[in-house]
Amino acid sequence: MSFYQDQKTRTWVVQIQRTAPDGQKIRRCQRTPGSRDDAMALDKRMLKEVEAEVRTIGKKHQHEKEKKAAEKVLGIDPSRATKHNARKTPPTLREYLLGRWASHAAVVQGATTLRTTRSHVAYLCFYLGDLRLDEVDQAAVAKLREGLLTNGPQSFFAKKDGTLRKPRTTTFSSTSVNRILATLAAALQLAEREDFIHKAPPVDLLPKDDSQPIYPPTDAELSDILKTAPLFTDAAPFMVEAIELAAETGMRAGEQFTRTWACIDFKIGETGAIKVERQMKVKLVDGRPWTPKYKKSRIIPLTPRARQLLLSLRDRVPSRPDDPIIPSSGGCPYVRLEAAPDKSGIGYFPQVVEAAGISSDICWRNLRHYFAVRALLAGVPIAVVSAWLGHSDVNLTVKRYGRWAAEAREQWQWAKKMGAPIEAIPQRPSQAVLDGDQPG
Repeated sequence: MSFYQDQKTRTWVVQIQRTAPDGQKIRRCQRTPGSRDDAMALDKRMLKEVEAEVRTIGKKHQHEKEKKAAEKVLGIDPSRATKHNARKTPPTLREYLLGRWASHAAVVQGATTLRTTRSHVAYLCFYLGDLRLDEVDQAAVAKLREGLLTNGPQSFFAKKDGTLRKPRTTTFSSTSVNRILATLAAALQLAEREDFIHKAPPVDLLPKDDSQPIYPPTDAELSDILKTAPLFTDAAPFMVEAIELAAETGMRAGEQFTRTWACIDFKIGETGAIKVERQMKVKLVDGRPWTPKYKKSRIIPLTPRARQLLLSLRDRVPSRPDDPIIPSSGGCPYVRLEAAPDKSGIGYFPQVVEAAGISSDICWRNLRHYFAVRALLAGVPIAVVSAWLGHSDVNLTVKRYGRWAAEAREQWQWAKKMGAPIEAIPQRPSQAVLDGDQPG
């Protein structure tokens, strides 16, 4: 309890003390002549204010740590720094991104984010690189946004033979555009904090696009893929099992290729289950995928085929608790994860699809779509499917897969009933009571 009653003045004294991350003591003291309830309310209010101040100080302290780390990487002597870091003529966006921003990113971003950000920087330099930092305004941001949507993906990076990589798609999704815009916003905010510019312009993101169509592979297409997959087992020994397991569990690629045998329990229920943590940001530690331990997790019941696959794999691969279910390095050579090493390719799955003679654009994620659609067509409630997929909100599942749910398939039966006269529709007891009739 952080309050007491002063017997001499008959007032309540509320005292709050917290220690900020930098060691600073935050103290507050206030009196109130009211009742004990008033003192408790004041205590809660003061505590909230002090904790907010502690968080603010914590953010500043963390920023100073990152700044010092960046100065160390750059070899900057703070004692010789001028009062303002700003130059009379700000650098161009290209100079800033390839210079100060690149050094900052190397300190605060992991290897996975750095690889992704490299592509974002290439687009920013392509569209706005010649502008000075103080010339990047809302009109320039609008030009960038429109250029990305109009022109689509570009080629910036060369393959081993020197030719430019071919973009995987011809158009950008709203999510892809927003990621590039978010990198620009972060770079401009850093420039503002370090006085390269006076004020960073607002960078408005595109609204989320929930209308993207879902095209799961058909049973025939999946069958053709599985028939072709054995041709690639020299490079990817468990390609067939990996594809089938994805189609039988609906796991994301990052989840599937970081699961260890400790996540499998063959004794749960009738067939067993897989435990999957919700947070799937992975990285490599000593060449092995590492996943942070979180208390929140989900359980995916094993289908009979999934159980059969796992039992077969257990007899063919190292199956100690920490061993991966499907031995791989960051998902490769099956499909590239963000945690895969540099220059490890994109995996052989696209080549499997091409060799199967399938013209549709099927990627690894489509196997997850196949699982979800098959479950809904089998009559599994959409809330259960949402839990199996690990969606944070069932509304996301409804937006993506609602048209395959049992309720959606039955809508034509409901439409037929709309042709009947109202008198022909039996009244429910509750409706009869509303109309003034007493139930018999």
